[in-house]
Amino acid sequence: MFAAVYGMTVLGLQAHLIRVEVDVANGLPSFDIVGLATTAVREARDRVRSAIRNSGYQFPLQRVTVNLAPADLRKEGSGLDLPIAIGILAATGQCSSPELIQYVFSGELSLEGTLRPVPGMLTMAIALDRENSKTGLEGGPVQDAFCLIVPPDNLAEARLVTGLVTHSTSTLAQIVKAIETMGDFEDDEISRSPELESYNGIKVDWADIHGQQQAKRALEIAAAGGHNVILIGPPGSGKTLLAKAYAGILPLLSDQESIEVTQLYSVSGLLNSNGSLVQHRPFRNPHHSVTRAGMIGGGRELRPGELSFANHGVLFLDELPEFPREVLECLRQPLEDRELTITRQSGSITYPAHVSVIASMNPCPCGYYGDQGRVCSCSPLQIQNYRGRISGPLLESSGHILKSASIEKEELNH
Repeated sequence: MFAAVYGMTVLGLQAHLIRVEVDVANGLPSFDIVGLATTAVREARDRVRSAIRNSGYQFPLQRVTVNLAPADLRKEGSGLDLPIAIGILAATGQCSSPELIQYVFSGELSLEGTLRPVPGMLTMAIALDRENSKTGLEGGPVQDAFCLIVPPDNLAEARLVTGLVTHSTSTLAQIVKAIETMGDFEDDEISRSPELESYNGIKVDWADIHGQQQAKRALEIAAAGGHNVILIGPPGSGKTLLAKAYAGILPLLSDQESIEVTQLYSVSGLLNSNGSLVQHRPFRNPHHSVTRAGMIGGGRELRPGELSFANHGVLFLDELPEFPREVLECLRQPLEDRELTITRQSGSITYPAHVSVIASMNPCPCGYYGDQGRVCSCSPLQIQNYRGRISGPLLESSGHILKSASIEKEELNH
């Protein structure tokens, strides 16, 4: 007995359509998943087996083989749980519908058969909408368009793509019933109207900062032209406060920029479930102990880092000389190319890096060089070594120059 359904997997910012082929044959009971599946996908064997039984269906005591095509594409995440379960039910005759091939399933299954959300749903919806557009260009009939079936918590996010038909139910049994009877899904009960994200993370208003006209003017020019800025001044002069307020004078994201930022947060599991687009520019403030993988991304699954999370926004590097030199040097090429390509043995993924870097540092190790109120205790060699932690190529990375704006200590009211 053979059946085939469709699912999706996300690699970086790209979603790929996966054909889940299920073969149930006589032999010793076994359950194998092939097709370059990662650990999370292979562990679906136990989740799917329990979900099918607890949903009131029979798991076949035969040899079950699941092939994830194309076989040379790496499959990640738990979103293939649902299509694997539907494929097994279809192969054993427990779920029969001529329209089954027109559905694309994505969702994680609990042991009791309920659907749990998965990251990257917006990316999947965008890719599937493009796939439907290709079908229309090739002259295919309207009924050939794919329909996306997602968990309830992902429904509002998937419906941000208005041209795609998306449905959802809470359990595996309800999905099978809706497909077989061509009945209604639970969309009306669980759907929520997409709302714009109200929280923007900005707690300091530009108008609350009194004085600092030179630094404020430099930041206004940087905001208008998308330049990078480094703020140099003694402790307590307001460098961090100005950097946090800088995000508030930036314009709202355009529609295309909003989609790109929301995709990044979606694939990383940082997006809430109210179906909201990110409208305000990100402001990322990593600690100076951040690793190179944490800054530019990477790891086993090639996840984005702080640089990509700040896409179309602000990356604030407080106490710049305290960052490891290898972390700072890895920023040079992305700041120049406005994109970052991570290459590992498992593959290569490109993330966007349209960021404005705002950095701050003290003029010397003690922090009071040039301050009229305190005496600097650092020697010229100490000052030279301190400032030498930042390389010249980083300060002038192919035209993306970090402009210096010295700050004098003034009274700040906020």
